[in-house]
Amino acid sequence: MGCACSKGNKTSVKSPVSRRIHAENNKPLRFGAAFSEDMLYDEDEAFLSSRAFNRKVKVWNSMCSSPNSNQTLSMEERLSRYYAENSTEFLKQLRKGPPPKYRWTAWKTALCIDKIFKKNLYSTLITPEKKSAAKWLVAIQKDIFRTFSELFKHQPNELQKSVAASLENVLVAISLHCPDIGYCQGMNYLCGFLLLVSDMREEEVFWTFTAMLRDNLMQDSLGICGLDSFYSNDFRRVNYLQGCFETLFNSAMPKLRMQLAEVPAVLWVHKWFFSLFLSSFPLGYCIRFWDLILGHGISGVLNLGLAIMKTTTAKFRKKDFPQCYELLNSFKKGEGLAPIEDIIKTALETHVDSKSLPPKPSNENNGRREKSSEKHLEEDNKVINLAQEQALDKDKASVEVEEEIDLSKQVENEPKAGVTNYTRVLHRFRAE
Repeated sequence: MGCACSKGNKTSVKSPVSRRIHAENNKPLRFGAAFSEDMLYDEDEAFLSSRAFNRKVKVWNSMCSSPNSNQTLSMEERLSRYYAENSTEFLKQLRKGPPPKYRWTAWKTALCIDKIFKKNLYSTLITPEKKSAAKWLVAIQKDIFRTFSELFKHQPNELQKSVAASLENVLVAISLHCPDIGYCQGMNYLCGFLLLVSDMREEEVFWTFTAMLRDNLMQDSLGICGLDSFYSNDFRRVNYLQGCFETLFNSAMPKLRMQLAEVPAVLWVHKWFFSLFLSSFPLGYCIRFWDLILGHGISGVLNLGLAIMKTTTAKFRKKDFPQCYELLNSFKKGEGLAPIEDIIKTALETHVDSKSLPPKPSNENNGRREKSSEKHLEEDNKVINLAQEQALDKDKASVEVEEEIDLSKQVENEPKAGVTNYTRVLHRFRAE
């Protein structure tokens, strides 16, 4: 799945979108993502022909061709089978970073999206009728062209429109599928990034982000799972992670923490965690950060945050408040950062003791979410069944067709609990 490249024979495989994005600078597609520019490896030619990279390829090839793996199955099916039998080793290798051709499949496998996938559901959520009636459509459309504007601003208008249409479809579908969450600014960055990594596979991105929202599918050693509370009214989970980081940061690097005391954490730590680093770091770095997060769980942001500060401590020496703040902002351009693999290595070596963390926030809204999820499941089944009936009965009497349309309207007009509770979240961001 995704894009693949091989330096052994100096060839690369790209989709039409990838080829168009890379046509201007003629750079090879190296990371399984359609980036016009990245900073993952400065010496990509050397790395992709290195022993380290070859070892990594051999490990993932062996995972796909294990003794219990049926070679007639697809790569995705073989990796899923390996994960089911060797989840610890799979997640360990994911944290270390898979080769480009395995990355997107590895991410989907780690999130177990096959457990929630429903055939035909996505296509029914993005019909013109559904989209035009979507509560969050206007807010989504306003945010679309903000997403990765620096990445696509030099690309042809046709490509920008294509990417924008895909992102709009995904965000509208998520807002309809998860009405208790709806849409919140910030989702556009995460889903836009997933579209790039997947090479614009809309439906797969929809299910991947849905899995990331769900507590029971995001693995986490500290019990801090799922992104759904990232978008709650009080930003409960993001604020909790920020508090955990400040506690750990003060303990591990007290001098640096004191030096940065005048820089409010909300101006950097909150931004890092809320966007899973996308708003503050080069996309090439973020793709490896996400390898670790999806292999470790949401609390992996703590390991990464500490690793970033540990590997850049020397850069902050003898700097005053404005200079420190400027340095933190320069990370977006890759300035002042250690090599990505040094950050990942430090993050993997960083131990986060749950006993040293503040108490976890209460899950007072879980009951509402569980009831809402049951309702979504029932509604999803109705929508899917209806779509199948319409496809099979296309040539039947018009009376039957009219009855199906009436049923569709009933499903569409069912009350969706909790949507209005989240309007305040959007308004907070829109006021910035």
